[in-house]
Amino acid sequence: MIKLLVIVLSFISLYAAPSAKYNVINSGVTLGQISDFSTINKGYLVAKPTNGLLKLFISFENYVIHEKAKKPNIAGENKYKEDNHLLLNLIRELTDDQPAEKIIESKTHKLLIKCIDGKCTYKRINKKTDDSSSGYLNFLNNEFLELYDDSSGLSFKKIDE
Repeated sequence: MIKLLVIVLSFISLYAAPSAKYNVINSGVTLGQISDFSTINKGYLVAKPTNGLLKLFISFENYVIHEKAKKPNIAGENKYKEDNHLLLNLIRELTDDQPAEKIIESKTHKLLIKCIDGKCTYKRINKKTDDSSSGYLNFLNNEFLELYDDSSGLSFKKIDE
């Protein structure tokens, strides 16, 4: 559950306006919030758990998702998760430009991306097991609005202020 939450939090954070805030939602329950996206170009994001019930069962104050070999040293109690599924790359690359089709690969995964009018769908394929999952990202004028991952039921939505 915590690994999945960290992945979800990383999706939301990636490349939104610095003042934008996003809720991380799983099956209708808000789990956390990301409000600072300034570290995305350094290869990591930090999210704060906001669900009171969840806070009772965790002993850390930050979720930190990072790219391989870019683990930051952040003061305080933190839960670190390496982004093995190219999620930070996915959001970072699609924020500035949503190409009609694109493929992003790592040693273990392949992302097949298709974008039409501010909506990008993706299929993530594990090269070793051939398992796949899918989802979508919505943008408006290159601003990240929402991410939904079909296989996990996770959603990241911009908070309207």
